[in-house]
Amino acid sequence: MNSEVQADIGRTERDDGLDVIRAFALFRVFLWHATGWVACTWIGALPVMFFVSGHLLGASAARRGTIPLIYRRFRRILIPFWVYGVVCWLVMWTAWRLGASGGFSPSRQQIASWVLPLTDPQGTAWEAGWLSQPLWYLRVLLWLLLALPLLRWAMRRLPIMTLIAFALATVLAQLRWGNAQWAVQDFFLYGTFFAAGLGVASGALPAFGQRWAWLVVPGVVASFVASMYVGAESGVVNDAHALHLAVGTYTLGVSALLLPAARRLAARAHTVVTFFARRSLTMYLWHSAAIAVVLHLSSPLRASIGDNLLSRLLVVVLAASLTFLITITVGWVEDLAGGTRPQFGAPGRWVSPMAVFSSSVIVLVVTSAALVQVDDKEAFALPVPSQGPLPAEYQLLPEITMAIDTGPSGDAISSGSKVLPLAELAPAADLATAATFQDRLEEFSRDRGDVGVRALVIRPGEYLWYGSVGESATQRAEPFPLDSNTKSFTAALLLNAVDEGRINLDDPVGRLDLAPWYTQAETVTLRQLLEHSSGIESYNEIPAYEEDSWAFGRWEHALREVAKIPPVFAPGEGFHYSGTNFILAGLLAQQIYGAPVETLLTQMLSEIGLDSIDIRTASPGIPATGTGGSFGTIDDLARWGIAMWRDQIVMSAEMYEISLTVDPKQLYGPGTMAYCPCFTDTSGATVRSALGYHSGTSTVRYYPSTDTLMVLHAAEYIWADGWPEAIDQVMYDLANQ
Repeated sequence: MNSEVQADIGRTERDDGLDVIRAFALFRVFLWHATGWVACTWIGALPVMFFVSGHLLGASAARRGTIPLIYRRFRRILIPFWVYGVVCWLVMWTAWRLGASGGFSPSRQQIASWVLPLTDPQGTAWEAGWLSQPLWYLRVLLWLLLALPLLRWAMRRLPIMTLIAFALATVLAQLRWGNAQWAVQDFFLYGTFFAAGLGVASGALPAFGQRWAWLVVPGVVASFVASMYVGAESGVVNDAHALHLAVGTYTLGVSALLLPAARRLAARAHTVVTFFARRSLTMYLWHSAAIAVVLHLSSPLRASIGDNLLSRLLVVVLAASLTFLITITVGWVEDLAGGTRPQFGAPGRWVSPMAVFSSSVIVLVVTSAALVQVDDKEAFALPVPSQGPLPAEYQLLPEITMAIDTGPSGDAISSGSKVLPLAELAPAADLATAATFQDRLEEFSRDRGDVGVRALVIRPGEYLWYGSVGESATQRAEPFPLDSNTKSFTAALLLNAVDEGRINLDDPVGRLDLAPWYTQAETVTLRQLLEHSSGIESYNEIPAYEEDSWAFGRWEHALREVAKIPPVFAPGEGFHYSGTNFILAGLLAQQIYGAPVETLLTQMLSEIGLDSIDIRTASPGIPATGTGGSFGTIDDLARWGIAMWRDQIVMSAEMYEISLTVDPKQLYGPGTMAYCPCFTDTSGATVRSALGYHSGTSTVRYYPSTDTLMVLHAAEYIWADGWPEAIDQVMYDLANQ
C-alpha cells in the first residue's frame, strides 16, 4: 500500500481534543461579538478553527476521496445556511413591510450570494450587518474547499514551502493592498492554517501536540513586530492580516500545549463535546442574530444598569442562552445536511438541563426588562461583528481642534468642550407639563393618521420631557438611523478644516484623489457642496437607484452612476438637495486629513462627549461616506443639537457665522437649516424660529427665543405632502409652551 495513504489512514481517527479546542475558539468568537472587547481579538480563534477544519477535512479526504468530500461538505454547509438565509429574508422582508428604513430591492448578485456564498452575503440596511457580516466565514471556507485538491497535493510534496508561501503572501498582500482586496487576503491568511491542518492529517507535518508548542515564542515576537509596523489603528487584530497571522501562530502553539487537557475534558464529557461538535455550524450561523435580539430586548434593563462589566456579561449570558435554544431547535438540519438521521433536541444528561436553564434565563430577564423603569442612562450599542476596515491605507489622525463659544442664549451649559448628559442639564418635567406635551403629541399623531412618533423637549435648567405615541417608551434608549442628520456632522468637520487653513471654502474641489475619474465636482466649491447649490444630481433620485438600490452600498458605485446623469444646473445657479454632495464632501475630508470620514467624524463627536453615536460604513442602499449611515438615540441627537446650535462648541465663532448664513428662500446653509414658523421683525426682516437639521424620519431644532431644543422622530417619511407644515407647527408649539 502507498506510504502516503498509510499515513493518512493512521490519522483518520477523530481527535476529541481538537473538538474541544474548536469549541473554545468558537466561544471566543462569540465573546468578541457579544462584548466588543478588543482584547478578545488577541486570541486567534479563527486561525485555530481553520486549522481544525483542515485537519478534519484532510482525514476525511483520505477515507472518501477529495472530490466526493468537497460535494459532501458543500451540502453540509449550504443546507443549514439556506435555512438560516430563508429566516433572515423573511425577517428583513417583514421589517420592510412594517416600515423599516433602507428599502427592499436586492440585486441578482446579492440574491446569488445567499444561494452560494462565494462573495459576502449582505442584508438590508435595516439589519445593519448583524445578520450578514459574520457570513464571510462561509465565503473563506468555500474558497478553501474549492482549492482542496491543489492544497492537498502541495502539502504532501512541499509542506514547509507551501506554508511559507501562504505566510509571505499574507504579509506582502497587506503591505501592497492595505485594506483593499480583503477577500483575497482572507484566503492567504486562513489558508495558511487550513493547509497546516491538512499537513498534519496527511503525515507531512508532525502530529499536533506538544511539539507544536515551539510556535508560541516566534508567534509572540512576530505579533509585537507586526503590531508596531503593520498593525491596525483600531487595535482589533482582525483588522490587519499580517498581525492576525502572528497572533494565530502563537494561539495555535498555546492550543497544542492545552491539547492533553482538552482530551481529558472530552473523555469526561464525551456526550456534550460530541453535541457541540455536531452543531458548531449552527451555533456560528445563528449567534450574531441571537446577540442582536438580546441587545434589542434587554435595552431597557441595560439602560438602567449603564455600560459596565455587568451589562456586558448580561448580554453574554442572554445571547449564549438564546443561541443554545436556537441550536437545539434547528440544529437537526446539520444532521440532514450530513446525510445522517436527524437528532432532535438536546441529547445527553448534561445538555438537556442546559436547555432548561437557558429557557429560564431568557424568560426571567425578558420579564425583568418589561418591568424595569428606564432612567436617563443610555444602553450601549455594540459595533457590528466581523466588519473589516475600509479598503484604503490611512495614517493616524491629527487632532481636530474646536473653539468654545457662547450660544445665542448666553451662558454655555456644556462642561468645557463637552456636552453633558441631558439628565444633568435639566430636571424631568412636572406632571402637568408632561401631560400637556403628551396631549399635543397625540393630537399630532392623530392628525397624521395615527403615525408612530416620539419626541424629546429640553429647556436647559427648567425641564426635560420625553414622550411617544404608538411606540414603546423604551425606544428612547434604542439607536435609530440618523440618516441625513449625518450631513450636519460632516459639514462641521469640513468647516473646522477651513478654520485650520487646510482648505478654502470657495476654492474649486478639483479632482479627488480617491475618484480622479469623477469630473462633475472639478469646478464646484466646498461651499456649494455644503449648501446644495452644486447642481449635482442626488444618487438616490436617479433611475439606477430605483432599479437596484442595493448596488449603491459603496460610494464608488454611486458616483459612477451619478456621473452618467447631467447636472441639474451649473454650479452656484440654483438649489437642489443632493446626497451626492456630501459623499463628495466626505471624500474631500478623507483626502484632507488622510483618514476615513467615518473615523474623522467619530473622533470629532468623541471630543465633544458624543462617542455613543455610531458612524457606520456603507451598507446596501446606503453609501454612507459623510452623507448618512450614522446611528444614535434620541438623546444623542438632542445633545448634538445643544453642542452645535445652542452652545456652539463644535466650531469657531467665524465658522458658526458661515454655517448660520442660510439661503433666505431655501432655508439651507453650510451645515445648518432654518425652520418656520417665520416672523417679520420691526425692521421688516424675516426671522426664522429655529435652527437645526433633519433626515427623512427625524429632525432636531433649537429655538433661541425660548432657549429650547426639540427632537422628533417618526415611524415614516416626514416630508411628504402636508408633513413639513405639520412638523413645523407641532415642534414650535412644544418648544414654546
